[in-house]
Amino acid sequence: PLYPASREFQYSNLGLTLVGETVEAVSGAAYADYVTSNLIEPMGLENTRPAMPADLYGNSLAVGWGSLQRDGTRPSIPLFDAKGIAPAAGYSSTVNDLAEFAKWQFRVLDGAESDVLKEATLRDMQRVHYVSPDWDTNWGLGFSVWREGNRTMAGHGGSCPGYRSSLLMHPEGETAVTVMMNTMDSPGYLASGIDDLVEKRLNARRHGGDALTLSDLSEYAGFYNVQPWGNEFVVVPWSGGLAVLDLPTGNPAGDLSILKPLGGDRFVSLNDQGRERDVIRFERGEAGNVTAYIRFNNRYPLKRSL
Repeated sequence: PLYPASREFQYSNLGLTLVGETVEAVSGAAYADYVTSNLIEPMGLENTRPAMPADLYGNSLAVGWGSLQRDGTRPSIPLFDAKGIAPAAGYSSTVNDLAEFAKWQFRVLDGAESDVLKEATLRDMQRVHYVSPDWDTNWGLGFSVWREGNRTMAGHGGSCPGYRSSLLMHPEGETAVTVMMNTMDSPGYLASGIDDLVEKRLNARRHGGDALTLSDLSEYAGFYNVQPWGNEFVVVPWSGGLAVLDLPTGNPAGDLSILKPLGGDRFVSLNDQGRERDVIRFERGEAGNVTAYIRFNNRYPLKRSL
């Protein structure tokens, strides 16, 4: 062992590889064949493989890129072949399949499915088994487990040359976020921000009753130009009103502005406590379609509708 038992946390690719070797020894089948027939197919994952197939590279398998260099470029990365450590680092998949994987887990935890795992087994995997001495690292069996406010989260990240991924789940609330990248940036940072945004939307107070339909609100949705003062912002329907988000952002839930409808293309912005602030209006062109966003007498033209 690299460290004495129960002293330090170290993620072990070797340990997971040995689990794969154990699967082969006990089942008598090749690891890839066993997990395909006993895990991937029963879970309904249609585009997941225990390999990085070279014949798909550059087509359905994205080309991998390295970290951003000082000159603003990224080096291309040759196709990664996990070879002997495939059980630890050799899978390829899609965001849709990872979403299906999360949904499958929610069904198991609800007692609605038990073909692959029993409910009690999955619950045990997503229960904390190890806490680091500084209390910053918590692991179940195969899953990282942590707290976000009053929510218990479970998930896992993936990383190999040219690719990174993150799956973040709130099992009790049955929400999940998955991010996949063909660069060596941080998907967990993005997944956490998206999760915060989803949680904020789920808990949002509805504005405007039934006065405006989703179709009505969608007329205002789009990307608006802020040059030369900034990049752009996006407007989307949000709980009977609108939400405005400056782009790019590293904190989508915290940077979100909420607009409450007043009627006649007019909205009032709300602060974090829900108090009304200034009035925003949208401008329409001769054809009757929304063409600009007006705030503090500044006009921001619509760049592209959603």
